[in-house]
Amino acid sequence: MKKVLLFAFIVSIIVILSGYIKDMLIWFWKFLGKNDKQIQAISVIVLVLITAYYAIETHNMATVMQKDFNANNRPFILVSGLSVDQRRDVIILPLENNGKQPANIKLLDALITFYTGSPSKQLGTINLTDKGRFNHYIFPNQKNATFGFPVPNLSDEIMKSNGFIFLIKFEYNAINIPLARMKYQAVINYFTGEYGREGRIQDIQIMEAN
Repeated sequence: MKKVLLFAFIVSIIVILSGYIKDMLIWFWKFLGKNDKQIQAISVIVLVLITAYYAIETHNMATVMQKDFNANNRPFILVSGLSVDQRRDVIILPLENNGKQPANIKLLDALITFYTGSPSKQLGTINLTDKGRFNHYIFPNQKNATFGFPVPNLSDEIMKSNGFIFLIKFEYNAINIPLARMKYQAVINYFTGEYGREGRIQDIQIMEAN
């Protein structure tokens, strides 16, 4: 008996809802017929907004993927030391490319400042930017890449000083991405030693590297 009553109740609910749903569908169909132009206009606007959203998301995703690709497939150039060749009056800066792409280098600044006693007691500064000799193209893991800077009377300048500060600044780019230029700037403090003997690097301060 209880099952029969429950079944009858469920059937009654379904009949009532069916009638309600039927009325709603009829009303909705009439509404569409009366407002078809407005609905079409709204549909077009919604479609345009959805398309624009997905276009922006696709562009953002592509940008992120491109940046990630460039970060993992780029050169990374740095100065790995400094040596003095007094016989040829040349200062040599070895270069390393620790990235994954060959690089094209452009020298921006090269300044050497000799000092006596301490770096604050300067003897003079020489601009070597136009005298730099270097590899314009450096490949990954290349062993012989250098900056070479002839310094007039280098041996005499070393004999008169206790050391010098060398500022180097250059920019570079991957050969296949010429517009994405990266910069490197470092200051090297070099102690010349007594009478220019047993010179050594005091420290290398990297001011900019990207």
